[in-house]
Amino acid sequence: MSASGRYLYVIGRDARLDLIDLWLPKPDIVAEVKIGMEARSVETSKYKGYEDKYAVAGSYWPPQYVIMEGDTLKPLKVVSTRGMTVDNEYHPEPRVASIVASHFHPEFVINAKETGKILMVNVLYEQNRITPRFA
Repeated sequence: MSASGRYLYVIGRDARLDLIDLWLPKPDIVAEVKIGMEARSVETSKYKGYEDKYAVAGSYWPPQYVIMEGDTLKPLKVVSTRGMTVDNEYHPEPRVASIVASHFHPEFVINAKETGKILMVNVLYEQNRITPRFA
């Protein structure tokens, strides 16, 4: 749900993300994006002043997360989760299992399942970088 309660963000295993406006006379999809082929999680920013400004969705395939504008679902950045595990072994397909927005910073906490890592993604910082920062 959006902070205002107006919008509902829905993602299916098919990785199609729909933004539903609940305040229309008949609730309807107002934006849609496909972020991959298989997905599990979507979250919107919760930090004061940034409520619903950003949405982040993660997919199983390809192994990535997508930072988007919260009100249009326009993709701003796609970040691969491929990389090293906590045991220092390369993993080609670490799936994004869950995403939680921080109420204290413009950040998201993202679980990259097979790596054993929890990623802290600051959306303001990430938008201005060429390569992603992993925690």
